[in-house]
Amino acid sequence: MDVRHFRDRRRKEEDDDIVKGKLPADFASEGNIAVSHDEALALLSVRKQAVTQIGAPEIQLDREVVGKCVEYLNTFKTADIFSSYHKRGEIKNQYDHMNLTDFEISQLLNLRPKNIDEARVLITSFERFESAYDLDELAAILDIVLRPSAA
Repeated sequence: MDVRHFRDRRRKEEDDDIVKGKLPADFASEGNIAVSHDEALALLSVRKQAVTQIGAPEIQLDREVVGKCVEYLNTFKTADIFSSYHKRGEIKNQYDHMNLTDFEISQLLNLRPKNIDEARVLITSFERFESAYDLDELAAILDIVLRPSAA
């Protein structure tokens, strides 16, 4: 087997993994963070406010890009930042044994699937949950995700 064939096969396996929702092993180690839309909106808003209030010339923001990002995030906003933060923490604390990645939790908070079947279709890495116990745990996690925010 030549090197080119091995490299092509490896690339195809990686592409297949990505299609299935499985991120590369180095995704988290390269400084990538997974946040929900609500968390991203809060981070952008704080950054935008800091630039406006402080008037720090060393902090450059492309106002058009930031504006479009904020508009997009507002369109798909599901809750407030505190609700997303607390739901993320609750899922991580109570369901640590499910080995959900930060990316999967963010996808749950963003997509808000209504049931297990929808969650498994939208987040293909959830296909790994097959036992009745795992599916019950996933249903409990969805209950947290879909719970209305405290007003």
